[in-house]
Amino acid sequence: MRRISKEDIKQEMFDLYDDYAHSKIDRKKFPEKLSVYAVGGLSLSSLMSFMLPDYIRKIQVPSDDPRLMRRYPTSRPHCCCIMPGLIKGSMRAGLPMRLR
Repeated sequence: MRRISKEDIKQEMFDLYDDYAHSKIDRKKFPEKLSVYAVGGLSLSSLMSFMLPDYIRKIQVPSDDPRLMRRYPTSRPHCCCIMPGLIKGSMRAGLPMRLR
């Protein structure tokens, strides 16, 4: 089986992926609409593997790279004062009817 090239993919399929990537269609509708183009030796799984990015193989910086510095806050910020707020409302609205 030959590999899929960019020339094998129609512009409508790239437009469909663009709609999927920008949340114009949901992930259930994307394979349904893409299956229309899966004819003539192109299966839906091969189309999706070509169209969707492979995030695991494309990792540029490994997670155990010593250049990555992980700092976690150990205490609260120095300015931890509580600012009083203004509560606005009608005094009569919260009182029971017999006290009005």
